[in-house]
Formats: sequence, structure tokens, C-alpha cells
Amino acid sequence: NPDRYRGIYQELVFTNTPLFDVHCLLPSPSDKHVALIGNEGISVLELQRHRGQHGEFGGGQQTVNCKCSPVDPDYFAARRQTGTDTVVRVEWINEDELILLTSDETIRAYSIFKLNYPNFVIPLVERQPSLALHDCFISFTLLPAPLHEEDDTSILLLKSNGDMHILNIRQNKEFLPVWHKLGSALPNAS
Repeated sequence: NPDRYRGIYQELVFTNTPLFDVHCLLPSPSDKHVALIGNEGISVLELQRHRGQHGEFGGGQQTVNCKCSPVDPDYFAARRQTGTDTVVRVEWINEDELILLTSDETIRAYSIFKLNYPNFVIPLVERQPSLALHDCFISFTLLPAPLHEEDDTSILLLKSNGDMHILNIRQNKEFLPVWHKLGSALPNAS
């Protein structure tokens, strides 16, 4: 009986279904958007702004259409064709911007208003991505920006050998990445 489940769940129908297997959902800071994350791509789902009294979308209808847009579809389509897993980690910088680490050891940032192309791309290595697992960038987290530098972004990066680096991205008059090596997160690491 469909009425029995009314109010328990709603089915969100995407305008553009992702072309990859989704393994993670990451809501934006205000829950207006959700990043649909897979190894082979990312899409951004826009949730309806108006909700009913019980938090339901579309006046409580069982199925609700939601806009879903792929992030950098040409880049990820090319990577899918080569069979290369690309997405390592994704975070929201703010309500309107995503930042991600790809397996080619590159930081990419995207605005939800312009998802087809990155706002900026920062290669983390000057050579081809490492084939040895011991020195690849494997994760990151965003650090809080100092109050006087609101437009700057600081990223704490972790390598698989335990080394940590901070990447400061100054976005005022010109784009300028600044690196700092912190040392190792692993005990007895040199």
C-alpha cells in the first residue's frame, strides 16, 4: 500500500542520471545541494528549496524531480574510457564550491554555477603521478581560514607515507599556491 509509506521516503528523480556508480553522498553546508560521488565522477544534485511542514519536497509527492548536473563531464568521460579511477576525495569549500583530489594527484575546484570547467587546477606533483603507493597524495581536509584572509583556502594534504603538507591558495589579486611541509603523521617516519 503506497499510502502506508507516505512521509517515510520520497523518490528523487534526477534530470540527468550519473554515468557512474555512486558510492558516497556529501551534502553542502546548508543542505541545498548534494554531491553524488563515485570513483569515476561527481554530480551535483540541487534539492528543492521549499519543503513542506514535515520537511518533504514537492508538497509531499512520492516522486519529485530534482536537477542533477555532472561535474566536468568531458574530463571524467575521458578518464572513464581509459578505465582510470579518478576521484580520491571531495569536500565543499562553501555552499557554492567543491574541491576534489584526483588520482593523478591534482586538486580541482568547481563552482556549482560553472560545473563544466574547474575554477582552478593545481597539480600536486611536477612529474607523472607516482606509481609507487608510498608517496601518493591520498587525502585532504580543509583548514579554517584566518578571519583576515576569508578568501584564502588552506588545505592539509596527506601522502600515503604519512607526510603532511599544507597548501595555501591565495585568491585575492592573483592565484598563488604556497606549499608548507609539516612532517609525518606516522610514528618513527623520517
